[in-house]
Amino acid sequence: RLSYHLTNLTVCEEVLEFMLFTAEGNLTGQVLNITVKPLVQVVPDLQVSNGAAYKFGSNDLDASELANLTNSNPRFEVIVPPSHGKIVKKRFVSDAVFEDIQTFTQADIDSGVLLLDIDTNMTGIDLLND
Repeated sequence: RLSYHLTNLTVCEEVLEFMLFTAEGNLTGQVLNITVKPLVQVVPDLQVSNGAAYKFGSNDLDASELANLTNSNPRFEVIVPPSHGKIVKKRFVSDAVFEDIQTFTQADIDSGVLLLDIDTNMTGIDLLND
């Protein structure tokens, strides 16, 4: 069994060389070429207005191609939270109550319940790049 985990998400190609040992013999110098197609689209330079919560949309983060290919609802995990705010989710679409979250789904983005709540005093600054 061979397991591979892509850790550098900025590369789309990688070469893996491995050896295989069995009771019958050994295979050395085996090469596996890996090509990855990104199925999650991320806006490269998100800028949000100061003083207002920003509603995430599929223009900002879109995994619908992955969802369609896998027949699933892709789940995202916040590994490093924003330094000038927090990511929150409305409990219901028409609700004014927000909850801090560490995970969210593509359906949350599509339904408009995922927001960046800016939590900093940026007097005199109109745009924030977090």
